[in-house]
Amino acid sequence: RPENAGSKYGRGYFDHIFVWSQTAKEGDDLYSKHLRDLIPPENLFEPDEKGVERLEHIIAIQKRATAAADGDLSLIPRILCLFDDFANCAAFLASPSYLKCHIANRHFNMSCWSAVQSYVKSPRSCRCNVSGVLFFHGATRSEVSRLSDEHTPPDHTAREMKEVVEYATPNKYDFLFVNKQAADQKKGYRRKFGDVINLRH
Repeated sequence: RPENAGSKYGRGYFDHIFVWSQTAKEGDDLYSKHLRDLIPPENLFEPDEKGVERLEHIIAIQKRATAAADGDLSLIPRILCLFDDFANCAAFLASPSYLKCHIANRHFNMSCWSAVQSYVKSPRSCRCNVSGVLFFHGATRSEVSRLSDEHTPPDHTAREMKEVVEYATPNKYDFLFVNKQAADQKKGYRRKFGDVINLRH
């Protein structure tokens, strides 16, 4: 839940929360109803060229802080980067900084959450390096196929994975949660967050 990310202006688990969104500054419901008390307006950016520059700047600051702390992440701020509603922002999605947020963020005490309208719009190099996937009801056949190709557990078929997706997402707002950090990968699939899907062994 957004309120668990921190209290006013990110004072909680995360020290700073930044948002890249095409709609947050226009009164988007997600921001106005849930995140306004967490994120100051100056931490909202457009997913454009300037937004890429801001992301690069934040990563650079975290790199310097990490080096100054001799790699002790407990001494530097925890950063959360939220990327929302930007499936048509090809230049942003293709930027080295966006990729770095997915493949090297843990080295700089950064977390990133991406909300994208189409699973396949997010670059594959990013999709395959996430800690978790929330795959919602309403996906196209090609998106389900791509998810199955990339996240089917060992000794299972893509067809079985598609059946898991269908079981987990029958209704609007339902989603399949793929926990890529689960100790037992076959137990890393849930309907929403609470219902563990028991796969065959």
